[in-house]
Amino acid sequence: MPFSVVLCQHLPGGTDCERMVGSSAVYRVCFGTACFHLAQAALLLNVRSSSDCRAQLHNGFWLLKLLVLVSLWAASFFIPEDNFIQAWHYTGVCGGFAFILIQLVLITAFAHTWNKNWLTGAAQDKRWYLAVLLATAIFYTLASAAFFFLYKFYTHPAACLLNKALLTINGSLCGIMSFISITPCQPRSGLLQSSIISCYVMYLTFSALSSRPPERGRCPCPPPAVPLRGEGGCRIHVAEWAEPVCQQGSVSEGGVPCTLPGTDQICEQMEENARGQFIIQDEQDRVAYSYSAFHFVFILASLYGPTTFTHGSWSTFWVKVSSCWACVLLYLWLLLSPFCLHGSPQHRRSSTGPRIVRRRRAPQRINVST
Repeated sequence: MPFSVVLCQHLPGGTDCERMVGSSAVYRVCFGTACFHLAQAALLLNVRSSSDCRAQLHNGFWLLKLLVLVSLWAASFFIPEDNFIQAWHYTGVCGGFAFILIQLVLITAFAHTWNKNWLTGAAQDKRWYLAVLLATAIFYTLASAAFFFLYKFYTHPAACLLNKALLTINGSLCGIMSFISITPCQPRSGLLQSSIISCYVMYLTFSALSSRPPERGRCPCPPPAVPLRGEGGCRIHVAEWAEPVCQQGSVSEGGVPCTLPGTDQICEQMEENARGQFIIQDEQDRVAYSYSAFHFVFILASLYGPTTFTHGSWSTFWVKVSSCWACVLLYLWLLLSPFCLHGSPQHRRSSTGPRIVRRRRAPQRINVST
């Protein structure tokens, strides 16, 4: 924490003041937040409708839950230092890796849906091609600018070989993805989807390089004038927390999923009562999303927090690097799997070979006379 030394000089905490500031405070606050959501995830397991009494814990009691959260934050500062920070660091690394994997799946699905919808619109109106071209150019411009920025500020002519190798590998992977996405074997893909994935790969590369610890006796990578932390990662947390629990249907202005069966009357009531506050139990039949899964994602986000807002370590660095490569492998698998499966002998045998259909015989009645 900035100005932690000056702050501790004016506080009567003595040596215990360091627990209130710095990376230790981040670990303890995130620990309390993770415990808070873990308790709710366990209590809300298998809640299927709002008629369940446990659903009120998720949809209400806001003041009580806020007090419990603050109490957990305060209680976490009474945990002895000993091995708590180190154990929670490795726990956060594992949970952060799982959280990044969820981000990878959501970003890939989002890019695929966006590309599919806009190409479908382009088949009806040619002006959609201009929108696709403009969005693709913007994302590739951002990815290219990020690559040159990282190469300028996170490398050194006399050192930083690991940073140079990482940037070269990730930049080459982005080029390979873009080339495969426009090959004739992938007519349904396009550069829009690849440009979005390339931007995310560059963001993960920046996050990894920012969390890399400095090496002794070598030139600093990056230079001291460049901030070492990647606080920009927090801007995507809220969006990624909300994505895993997104509803399958379109949501009305008041938040009711109008595509669920039996909700037409509810949507009409909400339009009539849009001026005032009117609470409608829209999940009496079934919940729109899993409450436990919602809080589970928050648990992973709480574990991911310390890896972003504290001083970097080699474990955090390699977790982010491996997640970056996992993103590339996931997208390449989505691009190449139809082609590979289509060319497999088993697929050709099942698609071109003769199919034998057995007719079901009608039941025969046998009379036995004695």
